Amino acid sequence: MKFVVALVLSTFAFSALAQKHMVNFDLGEVYGALTWSKSKEKGESVNEDRTRVLSVNYAYTLLPYLQVGGKVNYGINSASDSSSEDYGFQVGAIYNHGADIRSSYYASLYLGMQWDNNYGSFHSHGEEVSTTVAVGKRFPLSFVNLENVVYSPEISWNQTTPTKSSDIQWEQDLSIKFLNFSVFF
Repeated sequence: MKFVVALVLSTFAFSALAQKHMVNFDLGEVYGALTWSKSKEKGESVNEDRTRVLSVNYAYTLLPYLQVGGKVNYGINSASDSSSEDYGFQVGAIYNHGADIRSSYYASLYLGMQWDNNYGSFHSHGEEVSTTVAVGKRFPLSFVNLENVVYSPEISWNQTTPTKSSDIQWEQDLSIKFLNFSVFF
C-alpha cells in the first residue's frame, strides 16, 4: 500500500514538474524565413539585410502566469558588401494570458548583450545592447501524442544598439516565427 501511495504522489509531483521547465527553439529563422532586418549607419540611409538566427530559450515557471529565463542567440547577417556573425545572451520574462501556459497567449521581454564580428570590406568587433519583444500563442500537440511539445508561433521584434562609438547606430529585426516549438518538462 505504501508503494502505491508513493507511486501516486510521485506521479503528481512529476505532472506538476512537467510544466515548470520550458525549452524553446525556432526552426524557421535558421533558414531566414520571414525575417526582415534593417540597420542604420551614420551619414547613410537605412540598409536592409538578410539575417539567419538560431535561438535557444530556457524558461522556468515562477508563478502560474509568469516565466523567467534566458536566451542564447547566434546569427549570421548577409549584406551586399560584408557579412557578420552575432553571439548573444539575454535574460527576461514571459507573461502568459492563461494559467495553462501550454495553450495560452503570451508576451515576452528579453534584455541582454550581443557581440558582433563583421567580415568583408572591413573587419570589426562590436558590443551591443539587445532588446527583444515578442507575442505569440501556444498550441499543445497532444492530438499527435506529443504531450510535452507545444507549437508556439510568434511575432518578435529585436533592436540592438552599440555600447561604444560605432558606424552602426542601430539594427532592428522583425520576425514571424511560424516554425517555433517549445518542450515542457
